[in-house]
Amino acid sequence: MKNLSLFLTGFLVLFFVSHSYASSVPVEVLVYHSSLNSNECDMSLTASAEVHILKNKATLVLIPCISGAYQTGYVAYTMDSFKNVASVTVLTWEGYLSASTWLTEAFYNPLTESISTFGKSRGLGDCGQTSQNKVTVDEYGYVSVKTIQITYQECLDSAVLYAPVENWPVVFKQ
Repeated sequence: MKNLSLFLTGFLVLFFVSHSYASSVPVEVLVYHSSLNSNECDMSLTASAEVHILKNKATLVLIPCISGAYQTGYVAYTMDSFKNVASVTVLTWEGYLSASTWLTEAFYNPLTESISTFGKSRGLGDCGQTSQNKVTVDEYGYVSVKTIQITYQECLDSAVLYAPVENWPVVFKQ
């Protein structure tokens, strides 16, 4: 029971710390988002956006774009202290490294200052990819996002070969 209590306390602290809700998505980000994604994103999902203030100098916004059966696709933007808005681009694995502005099941963790992604593919057991992306803010409020690790599990024909997510092979690390 004590372990459950500690887990729930930790979860609630992480939830409230990670959801640094601002009153709304900055208008500069909304304009940028609309100009880039109005034909590809469900704009009604913008109301569910997460806004994170980074070191009181910059802003990270995660906007749900597509809500699928079991996962959501996001686009992410940063806004520096000078109100410059940029799309977040991360590396993905498609059998080779590729860059993408689509983040599947994106989650920002303010304690590690990182964005995690988790994209499931169809197959027996779990298969797909995860990524860890470090978010840094310099003294002027400029933001950079760097992919530091990607894991990838190929979809297998046998549930006997199932590997839990934490054991998926690392295909990229820096």
